[in-house]
Amino acid sequence: MDPWDLVHVCPEIIGATHPELLRSTEETQAANDAYVAEENAKCRDPWPRRTAGWQEVEEVPIVSRTGRLTVPEMDGDEVGAGAPMPNLAIKGKGRYRLRVYVRTDAAGEEQHLVVVFPGTSKKRLTLKP
Repeated sequence: MDPWDLVHVCPEIIGATHPELLRSTEETQAANDAYVAEENAKCRDPWPRRTAGWQEVEEVPIVSRTGRLTVPEMDGDEVGAGAPMPNLAIKGKGRYRLRVYVRTDAAGEEQHLVVVFPGTSKKRLTLKP
């Protein structure tokens, strides 16, 4: 049986094995924020000058027709940034370059670093296959 189904019937028993089910909305949000902050702090290289430590690095052109570029927020499938992202189209409408770094950590979790900067080149680059 799913512990979530029983948490309201016998919270002291379910809470002993699944304390996260007893958290308030504010406590859950704080725990999520702390997790995202901890994961973000692990990213030691906000803009790596070399490709060392990354398994794949690709760069592609991207056009912002509206003057807005963002990374989707994390949804139920844990896809996205995990937090609201600022507008990455710092110069408004126009052409940009999107560089994505990918690596797998010791726990087998895939990590991504997304860098956006103004650029007019239409070439797709594989900086590290």
